Amino acid sequence: MREFSISIEINAPAYIIWQTLMEFDHYHDWNPLFTVQQWELRVGGFLDLAPIKKNPKSRKRSNAIIRTKIEAIDEQQQLVLSRCLMHSSLVHMVHYFEINPSDRGTIIFSQRWLATGVLIPLMWRTLCKAMARFDQLNQALKSHAEHLGNSDINSDLGDK
Repeated sequence: MREFSISIEINAPAYIIWQTLMEFDHYHDWNPLFTVQQWELRVGGFLDLAPIKKNPKSRKRSNAIIRTKIEAIDEQQQLVLSRCLMHSSLVHMVHYFEINPSDRGTIIFSQRWLATGVLIPLMWRTLCKAMARFDQLNQALKSHAEHLGNSDINSDLGDK
């Protein structure tokens, strides 16, 4: 088994980060890597992800659809997806999205992958490069959630 992880500190409430992550029909508003085409939001359900082409000026989807299985949903804490390539004994990837409070009153948003299968040692370098691109998702999530968090705070102040 191999593991890869990335994380970012976000100055927004956990519920806003969770809401942003779970509102699949709004991924096109902030996510630079994927749009969600279809989903069945339950453990055992699925997400069909369409990668956005690498050209930063184009938000067009590619023709490929990546189907992931939802392994776990822990409200405002964790979403776990998995995907097998060909067969689980060849390549099995489990992707964790985790939301944890920090000591500074912010949130640490982490993405972690566990990879198993006989092809993983051969593919690991390529997989690491692909997973590292998810830092773009972290940066975009941070920007979007902090903007929403500031809007939420400002609207609360306006109510007083």
